[in-house]
Parts: sequence; structure tokens; C-alpha cells
Amino acid sequence: MMEKLQFLGIIMILLLIPINLHSQTGTVRGTLTDENTGETIPFANIIVNETASGFTTDLDGAFSIDLEPGTYSLSTSYVGFADLMISDIVVKAGEIIRVDMQLTTETEMIQEVVITSTQLRNTENALMTIQRKSANLIDG
Repeated sequence: MMEKLQFLGIIMILLLIPINLHSQTGTVRGTLTDENTGETIPFANIIVNETASGFTTDLDGAFSIDLEPGTYSLSTSYVGFADLMISDIVVKAGEIIRVDMQLTTETEMIQEVVITSTQLRNTENALMTIQRKSANLIDG
């Protein structure tokens, strides 16, 4: 009887260990939006600078990541928007921290792009194409 109680006690301790380990992280959640329109920004890149790990926002511009307790900074980037860094995010075990971010649009003028091409006329295929497209077909 005593052995059964000891066995049951060991099983209970082993079942409670994963719960204790899971609660040692905190969660950072938030939404990424366009500052001008208020629309969410899907699939933007977010990097936790201290861990060098990254993730993307979902289709609704939302994100969530579990981190060890500590102080972190998040860097955000997306094409057409200025990069943003939020620092001094304090993560505590078992807590959820809300970090909503707004990106501002950024435009860059590029120089004129000129595309040129030349037609090859010295191959058999090129001559056949020219012959097919010509108005006057000359067979010689």
C-alpha cells in the first residue's frame, strides 16, 4: 500500500513539472498597423534583437512570441514602410505584454530605368523568324 502511494506521488510530481516549466516565460503580443490608414500590415518581419530570432505578423497584422523573462527590443521592417525599433520591453514570467506598433510609409525615388534590346540576325532561327514575319516572302 505504501509503495502505491509513493508511486502515485511520483506520478503527480512528474505531471506538475511541465506546468511549472511553461510558466517561466512571458508573452509579447501586439498588432502592426499603418499609421496613416490604420490598416493592419500582414507578413511584416519582426526581430527580437537580443535573441536574433525573428517571426512575421499573421494575415491580420497580429503577432505573439513567448520569451524568457528579461528586457528586449523589437525591430520591425516591411517594404514601403520605415523601419521601427521598440526598446525596453520588460517581459515577466507568466505575464502577457501588449505592444502595438504603427509604421509610417516611406517612399524612395529611384532613377529612370532604360531597357534596350537588340535583335540577333545572324542565326538560322532569327532568319526564319524574320522570313515568317515579312510581308513579302522571297524564296530563293
